[in-house]
Amino acid sequence: LVGLNPADCEFHFLERAQRLEMYGVDLHIAQDADNDELMLGVTHSGVCVFQNKTKINSFHWAMMRKIGFKKNKFFLYIRGVETNADPSVVGFYLPDYRSCKILWKRCVAHHTFFRQRLPPPPPSLNGFMRFGSKYRYSGRTLTMTVDHGKTTVRPDYQLQRPPSKRFQRRSDGGYTSMRATAAKQRAVAAVANGTDKEAEAAQMNGTHTPRPRTPEPTTTDSPPKPTEVYDEGYFKEESDKVEENYPEESVLRNGLLKIKFMADSEGRFGFNIRGGEDQKETVKISRITPGSTADQTVPRLEEGDVVEEVNGTPVAGLAHGGIVELIRTTRLQSDPSLVLIIR
Repeated sequence: LVGLNPADCEFHFLERAQRLEMYGVDLHIAQDADNDELMLGVTHSGVCVFQNKTKINSFHWAMMRKIGFKKNKFFLYIRGVETNADPSVVGFYLPDYRSCKILWKRCVAHHTFFRQRLPPPPPSLNGFMRFGSKYRYSGRTLTMTVDHGKTTVRPDYQLQRPPSKRFQRRSDGGYTSMRATAAKQRAVAAVANGTDKEAEAAQMNGTHTPRPRTPEPTTTDSPPKPTEVYDEGYFKEESDKVEENYPEESVLRNGLLKIKFMADSEGRFGFNIRGGEDQKETVKISRITPGSTADQTVPRLEEGDVVEEVNGTPVAGLAHGGIVELIRTTRLQSDPSLVLIIR
């Protein structure tokens, strides 16, 4: 999905989701005759039986002759192989009478909607008392809905969809992040080799582009057009104008960088982390808020950077909550600057 706009991402997501085994399944808790925990799922094709989230059996609507229930027992009457053979009965136990009736109603509604062209007409009493449930599905069926959509004239309108902030940051990341990462690697390699000329050349060639800021709101009600935000030439033109060099004290050996910055007026640094000993994951920068102090650091702090130390304390072996607390307590120290060692 990388590189697609949000509308195409949602289309591909739904296309993939409908292929999943549990997509569109209405689940109900049940038990079999051996008191084993099961889940009965009502779908467009019939009733499925799940155990431990795995489908173990299915009964299609065409196989069923009747569906019924009595108290908390739910029954499926399956047609026999031969024409005049008696139907076989498959029974399940539900928690109570109410749950059993709800499952029966779901089956009636699904069968009518997906299998019938028209909903059944209401029964005529003819002056006689009638026993049993009066429930009937009275809405449109699938066939009626499709026919109605074909004959209904809908107004043609253009949907203007504003992009999300995450997609906006990712759109520029493909060009900017490669230049920033390459500059980091050249500068670190030059210092590690101890060659001043190579370090100076790497610093001069290592240009960086600030992340695109969120566009200022306009007076019009219409959202910005995608082409006004994602024009590739715009970002390349801006990236050629801005050049930043790494300070010597920020480049450490062994491929590490030292980044020092302070919180804003509200006491926020503007970035999130994920990982830790309790999460069994390397500590990394997961998100950077556009326009925050973390977004304006030199060297530049990037999403995905691995955090090695926080204020001189190694994060290896620390839980996620402990690392967050280290960052928060920075504001209470005599020097409120946050120092990160990243890789």
